[in-house]
Amino acid sequence: MNNELEKKVMAVQGAWKYRNGHMKKLIEDNVFTGYKVLEIGTWAGKSTLLWADACKNKGIVYTIDSWEVYDNAPEGMKQAVRDNLIFPYFLEQIKPYDNIFVLKGRSNDILPVLKLNTFDFIYIDGDHSYGQFKKDLEYSWPLLKDGGILCGDDFEVSEDRVDLEYARLHKNEDFIKDPKTRISFHPGITLALGEFNEQITVQDGFWHIRK
Repeated sequence: MNNELEKKVMAVQGAWKYRNGHMKKLIEDNVFTGYKVLEIGTWAGKSTLLWADACKNKGIVYTIDSWEVYDNAPEGMKQAVRDNLIFPYFLEQIKPYDNIFVLKGRSNDILPVLKLNTFDFIYIDGDHSYGQFKKDLEYSWPLLKDGGILCGDDFEVSEDRVDLEYARLHKNEDFIKDPKTRISFHPGITLALGEFNEQITVQDGFWHIRK
């Protein structure tokens, strides 16, 4: 795939140089017998391939995405869907892998029918609006085995550091700037994780919780 196409489908994002390292360390530090990974939000498949490489010959990655336009997505992502670029790009990326299973559809429809206590890792990186992200958290937790890891990215700042009233007013927007700290952040993730009654570890926006 050429660099121009990667730019068009927004396959390369700046946070990856940090996220990639934290994800790799999380995988290396938590060895399971017969990995089962669930990814919610696939897009171009960069994280999918990371999970699949870690699980090669010892596990399976199930990945959920509708590859449809959602309201608060960045314009570049919307255009990639309208131009029918992103899903073919993703399929091309996963061709060399036999341990990736694609569940094409919305997480609200797919997660409720999956088997409970099944997955070692669940990685959430779909719609970042408060309403949808909270649903993904709530649907995912029962699907995780005891000792399993729930994780995701884009948790830039905790709710105790931002103007909560402003965040709540804009909770279903993708990305905003806090008027108090001037930090740009994803309000839906900050608010939903703030309400989630579990201990969260965060590094460079990458978060994880052990069940």
